Amino acid sequence: MSAPGGSLVARRTRAVSALSLVVGGGGAAGGPPPPPPPPPAGGGPGAPPPPAAPARPGDAAPRRPRPPPGGRGGAGGPGGGPPPRGGGGGGAAPGPPPPHHTATRSSGGPSDARPAACGSSQLGWKMTLLPGRPRHTPTAMLSAAHKGSKPCAFDGYPGLEFWVGKGPSADAKPERSAPVHLVLNPGHRIGFPVFYDAVGSPSESCDILAENDPRISVTPPHPAAHDYGSLVRLTDPRGHHVRAQVCGPGVPLLGAPQLH
Repeated sequence: MSAPGGSLVARRTRAVSALSLVVGGGGAAGGPPPPPPPPPAGGGPGAPPPPAAPARPGDAAPRRPRPPPGGRGGAGGPGGGPPPRGGGGGGAAPGPPPPHHTATRSSGGPSDARPAACGSSQLGWKMTLLPGRPRHTPTAMLSAAHKGSKPCAFDGYPGLEFWVGKGPSADAKPERSAPVHLVLNPGHRIGFPVFYDAVGSPSESCDILAENDPRISVTPPHPAAHDYGSLVRLTDPRGHHVRAQVCGPGVPLLGAPQLH
């Protein structure tokens, strides 16, 4: 039989051992894990990114990030700078077009200068009645002699009018519409055949009658502001004065010019 004190000591020893086993086994089997260490303050390389906020209805779509300069080797070239000017590579912008030069003709030289238009003071007019009366031939020849000292431009047909005081008149017109551009030199002459009926017939009347002693006036083409023309006398080939007479339904016609 053991002593009461020894049995009490033995019981306490067994109770402490059992309690130690219970405490040690509970921590190893099924206990809650220890809390994780707090993240470093201010974020660092190892800090996880914050969670993205959920998208809300009506929010704009996120922008695409722009490529860095020089990241693509397109029209900007490897370095991303502006495209070269005038290069022959594909995709390069063409250079500016060459300047356009308009050619102009100089008018200051003596060969390019056009003489002034002929005036009445430079021209001596006369009108000669031609003999005979064949068909399709001129009735008279109107001519002018250049009595000035410088060449003048004769561009067009002269104005020719038969008239009787305040009574009837007949204005001549060019037979053709071809333009006339001539230079009349001093001492030279220019002539225009005149077609009209000077006799008449029983079936035709005469607007300008010889018995009224009609006048004949002539003006150069493109006369000046105060150039009122000149009076010209109708003569026969010998120079004798002949009274003019214009008959028929048509008007007098001026033929193509002739230089002499």
